[in-house]
Amino acid sequence: MKSRNNIRPATNWADVLFSGVTKFLSIASIVILCFVIFVIIDESVWFLTHYSIVDFLFGTEWMPVDYGTKVSFGIGNFIAATLAVSCLGLLFAFVVSVFAALYLCSIESSGARSLICAGIDLLAGAPSVIYGFVGLVVLAKMFLEAGHPTGSCVLTASIVLAVMLLPFMISSFAETMRKVKERYQRDSMNLGVGKWYFLAFIVLPNSMPQFLPPSLRAFARGIGETMAVMMVVGNANLFPELLGKSETIASLIALEMGAAEAGSMHSSALFASGLVLLVIVFLVNIITISISNALKKREHKRQFAAISASEPNATDNATGEDSANSSAATISSSNGNNSSFLMSKAGGSFVHVLSLTGIAIAIGLLIFTFGYCFVEGYSYISWEFLTTSPSGAVLGEEGGIYPAIIGSLMFVLVSVVLAFPLSCAFALYQVFFCKSEKVSKAMGHIFGVCAGVPSIVLGLFVYAVLVRNLGFGRCVLSGGVALALMILPFLEVRFENAFKEIPEGLVRASLNLGCSVPYTVRKIIMPACAGEILATVALGASFAMGACAPLIFTGGVAFAPASTNIFSPAMALPLHLYLMLAQQTTIPQVYATAFVMMAIVLVINAIVAVVSTKGKKKWRV
Repeated sequence: MKSRNNIRPATNWADVLFSGVTKFLSIASIVILCFVIFVIIDESVWFLTHYSIVDFLFGTEWMPVDYGTKVSFGIGNFIAATLAVSCLGLLFAFVVSVFAALYLCSIESSGARSLICAGIDLLAGAPSVIYGFVGLVVLAKMFLEAGHPTGSCVLTASIVLAVMLLPFMISSFAETMRKVKERYQRDSMNLGVGKWYFLAFIVLPNSMPQFLPPSLRAFARGIGETMAVMMVVGNANLFPELLGKSETIASLIALEMGAAEAGSMHSSALFASGLVLLVIVFLVNIITISISNALKKREHKRQFAAISASEPNATDNATGEDSANSSAATISSSNGNNSSFLMSKAGGSFVHVLSLTGIAIAIGLLIFTFGYCFVEGYSYISWEFLTTSPSGAVLGEEGGIYPAIIGSLMFVLVSVVLAFPLSCAFALYQVFFCKSEKVSKAMGHIFGVCAGVPSIVLGLFVYAVLVRNLGFGRCVLSGGVALALMILPFLEVRFENAFKEIPEGLVRASLNLGCSVPYTVRKIIMPACAGEILATVALGASFAMGACAPLIFTGGVAFAPASTNIFSPAMALPLHLYLMLAQQTTIPQVYATAFVMMAIVLVINAIVAVVSTKGKKKWRV
């Protein structure tokens, strides 16, 4: 929805205050994200000026402690492992996602399609530590039984990462295919082209260029993934081999930052490693934005050429006619090039089988991930487990998870309270208040690039600023700030999409009656989007509750009594689960903790579905 330039300014103190606060918070969100980058660079400068950058980037020896030989900080193997795991994970996820999305595109019933998509979205809501848990106790065990010495290797980590990337890629690919399908479907039916031939050899090839941006975004996500990969990759400073152990940059930071002395070269080297991770993600995001802009320009040129090629006296229906001609030409060309085999029933059946396989894998992973946690953990759930503290010689082998539940709720509460006003204000400013399209695009690009900061790097930022420099130490507030920075981009994107879905006529009616923009936003837009806003906040809370990496050295601890003091450290469910697994034990409490976490995901998603649907029905006809 474009900005309204012809609207009279706010006319009362409430409008002035609302407008001012919105603009201030939107600018503050950009400044904070930029400050994150500045701090990471500042913390890395000392190391980069005292150690050879070439040896740092391409060296393969990492020895941060001097045991009689000089220290060394080469991250060449870590960079290679990060790229290898991410590339393999992306490759596996891409193949499954293409065919799963193709099947979703073939479904005519919107209800069935929505149901399957909702199920796949549940995979996105599962905490990363759960994927690491299932990968460790199921997938790694399968590798062990097959003869692998440990079960933990680059291939195991890549498969786990691929499962994590599937929901995002399937959703993005399916949306792209749907748009392409709508463009060519009518002409395909008129030419008598079979359904599966149309999907596989018309829709899919024309969708392929559009798959590149979401694939790169998924790649950037994979690069920054910490917990799931760290739990199954083996964590050894070795050059990555398919069945060998290795260690990613994110894993290196998570494992060593807590033991690094503040202000030491070791600590600065870890910040520099985070900076390298940040640069890689930034480069991927910039390339993604450039490709997306190029694809948009190409589409605009195609539409302009379609209009220009039409008859002057047929301006009213030029776009539709030329689009039809172009679609027919594309379909006819495909028919002519592939008529020997691809038009046959065998070709269509083969593609159909592949699409069924893709969607079956996606749904099977959903059922198995949730089912495994529920089946294995259900028998260990009790009131005592939910209301007592952990105890025992091995952490958590006795007692329950009550402090971890309270701690997680505290972390989530702080993160939502901090992230909600910033993200909502930025979304409102982008949609309703920004008068310059160039400024809006620039701020959007800055926010988008900064939003790609991996969660482990956000943890580094909070550690440097709050835990160390300001002296807050590890506490709920520090951890909550890290989680707030993590969910900020997620909330902003969903808020912005919700505001853009408000009917233009509803907004125009208010403005034409003389209402100011701030008044319209306060009295009409926000109430109309209340359901979607609540749903987004709930999803953000679920996202924060499942995060573990930002808490490792900011606020989470192995044990602490339940407390409501935000200036004291606290336990957290995902960190508690990870620490129990780190002791190489699969005691019943591990499965029960996983059960509780997955149950929370299901409950939150059910609430989101109900609230979001009811909220939309209030203003949708």
